[in-house]
Amino acid sequence: MTALRYVKGVRTRYINSLEKEINSAKDILNQDLESVDIIKTKNEVNTCVQMLKKYSDKVEIQCEKYISALGENEDDEKEIDKVMDEDMSLCDRATRYVSLLEQLSTDIVSQLADKKDTEEKVLPAREELKSFILEQSLCQREFTERQSAQQHEFMEYIMKSHQKVADVPI
Repeated sequence: MTALRYVKGVRTRYINSLEKEINSAKDILNQDLESVDIIKTKNEVNTCVQMLKKYSDKVEIQCEKYISALGENEDDEKEIDKVMDEDMSLCDRATRYVSLLEQLSTDIVSQLADKKDTEEKVLPAREELKSFILEQSLCQREFTERQSAQQHEFMEYIMKSHQKVADVPI
């Protein structure tokens, strides 16, 4: 009887751990990918998938051990059916979440690749724009200097013209 109690306790612990990981999977799947750190989320997805698989396997093993410990009693047949239904239902849910998380992981990888492609396209364009602005700035500076020099020459010409007019006797 103590072996049965021990197996039942271990099974319960793994069931609770699997349910906790299923809740973590729900939380991850409910996140808005636009507002979270994608790399961190990808790591969370990978960890959650591993834990779901791990605990799902452990629940299946403990289910078999529990059924073996119950024995072949006809009184225990209903208990065996109930345990198998509960455990298999839980493991099926875990498997569905593993699939959803793996799809999310694929989407994240795709999103990261798209982001990298965009950055690779933007960086040369940004450098081109920076070069263009620098060139325009230099041209503007040269133009301003020429204009200033011409204005200075014009002012000298006006001063000389006024001086000649002033030098003419009336």
